[in-house]
Amino acid sequence: TVLSGMGITAAALGAMPTALSFATFPETMTTSALSVSISNAGMATTGPLAVELTGADVGEFAIMSDTCTGTALAEAESCVISVVFSPTSQGSKAASLGVSGTPGGALTVALSGVGTPDLEIAPNPHDFGAIPGDRGGVLAIARWNGAGWRGGDPQGWKGAAFRGFADAD
Repeated sequence: TVLSGMGITAAALGAMPTALSFATFPETMTTSALSVSISNAGMATTGPLAVELTGADVGEFAIMSDTCTGTALAEAESCVISVVFSPTSQGSKAASLGVSGTPGGALTVALSGVGTPDLEIAPNPHDFGAIPGDRGGVLAIARWNGAGWRGGDPQGWKGAAFRGFADAD
């Protein structure tokens, strides 16, 4: 008796893209979500998937939506995880999004972003010089939200205005 057969490719997780870069964004604000698609490139079905955030700056990133956790992916099936960046301080931030299944293996998606000041006044300090009589100086401030000027274009200066006080003499 002769036995013959054909093996199938084991379950194999893949990610597209393999990294999510949020670039520069003001601290205390939250970006729009970026998504990563997780797929099974093997012929066998994966085990239920587990998803977790890890790394030094894990608190700066959050999963906003996740169709992967607990899902077993058949051949060529995929699921999606969406992540946001909410820097709590200035500087470069990095973490990892881990996805694993048994069978299926494990993969890591690198997460990165840069926190910038939420509100910056330039020049700082601002010198209005001598202000005669009852006139005040005006310093206009617009707030950058990472994608555009909040309240409109800076030419319109739809931010706050601080008025100086007249000299006592």
